Amino acid sequence: MVISTIGGEHYLTPEFLTYKDKNVYDFIISRYNNVSFYATGRDAIFRIVEVVRDRILWLPDFLCESIYKPLKKSGVAVKFYHVKDDFRDQGTDKVRKTDFVYIINYFGLVDEALFRFENTIVDITHSFIIFDNDFNYTGKISICSLRKLLPIPDGALLAGYVKIEPTYEIRQSFVEKRTFGLLSRYYSYLNKFSSDENFYVLKEAEKLLDQSGTYGYSMSYLSQNLLKCVDFQQIAQKTKENYDYLKMKLKKHYPGFSQYFPVVFSSREERDNARQKLGKKGIFCPVHWDTSFLGVSNDLSYRIMSIPCDYRYGVSHTGKIINILG
Repeated sequence: MVISTIGGEHYLTPEFLTYKDKNVYDFIISRYNNVSFYATGRDAIFRIVEVVRDRILWLPDFLCESIYKPLKKSGVAVKFYHVKDDFRDQGTDKVRKTDFVYIINYFGLVDEALFRFENTIVDITHSFIIFDNDFNYTGKISICSLRKLLPIPDGALLAGYVKIEPTYEIRQSFVEKRTFGLLSRYYSYLNKFSSDENFYVLKEAEKLLDQSGTYGYSMSYLSQNLLKCVDFQQIAQKTKENYDYLKMKLKKHYPGFSQYFPVVFSSREERDNARQKLGKKGIFCPVHWDTSFLGVSNDLSYRIMSIPCDYRYGVSHTGKIINILG
């Protein structure tokens, strides 16, 4: 499959409809303890309230709103620590032994110093595909938004020292819209149709999720089966090759790897100009993340750009990015 654009939602293609021996589902079950499957990351996050209730939860001041919203709704007491440009923390010296610390493995760049705390909740979405076992990238509790990594309608995992089961059945309408969107995205590509319709359907699915006031839903049976059709080693190795290529060309010395390669600019204007230049060539780089909703300041949000470099792409794609960035 030759992809003309870079970034955006995944395609649910025929290769992901056939069982694979070394699949993602088996990898999860073998690597993590007490796994529960949820519809989305925010569904899983809401359920950890059982564990952190009556404790203080320390959050990084650089995170996605979908992490914060369910925690805010739950009423858990939160404090923030600062994340620097190198994605390492600053300000965790006030963390008490009984507190919980939420750690995000940004772009596979693990701040090992944060793992000194006893009570850690680790977001492994960006480090899930790392297959190097020299360092334990998980925490007392681990969370991963699988749907952000793979061509599946819904899915997130929650794992750790205790099993926390979902409260509700699947998000039926959300799954239906996401399934249609992912399948029709591929169909539109094959037939050179406009992708506007499936883009609209996928946006509608996210709108349903954003408007939901209830969390704790289970992952669909469809997505759990699709996990068995994704070759874990293949997607991990391909992603690593792309990440390493960008690292070499952009002269960065990041350890680890991820489905996104971070570029931090000196100003928002410089970042926005680069995104615009890439967008005109069909390369859509998201921003992780706009944190204005927090009410705390971290200007990293305004200077960062994430380059997609997951399993869908090859050197021809990453080379195109390098040429445009100059």
